[in-house]
Amino acid sequence: MESYEIPQEWKEVIKKVDEIGTSLREDAVSKNFNPRGEYERMLRIATGCYMYLVTEYKKLRSIKENNEVAKYCQLKMDTSLTGKFVSAAAEKESSNFVCKERYLRDFIEGWLLASEQAIYTLKKFVESDKQEEKFS
Repeated sequence: MESYEIPQEWKEVIKKVDEIGTSLREDAVSKNFNPRGEYERMLRIATGCYMYLVTEYKKLRSIKENNEVAKYCQLKMDTSLTGKFVSAAAEKESSNFVCKERYLRDFIEGWLLASEQAIYTLKKFVESDKQEEKFS
């Protein structure tokens, strides 16, 4: 498998999402003096990360689709001048042409989903803490 360069800005955002995931996996927040404050802080960070990742994901999805269609059209035009066009072969070549864009899109989508789950989980923790506070 080829290795592709991950942009530095992505790495910084991904590191934040990963740190939140580590805190949740290790249940480190519940041992904190002010867990709700920490959940709210992480929620703000996760939301900011999500906002960044979703725009990068949409941009990559568009670039991948556009490049794949452009390659397909180019292959179709090239073969229409020289001979018979085979759609299945052109689709495979077009798909292979955008393998880097597809890898990066799927990579960012994974972190987008992770940040989305962090937001969902952190919201539940904040709400649970608010409910406990009412009954204390």
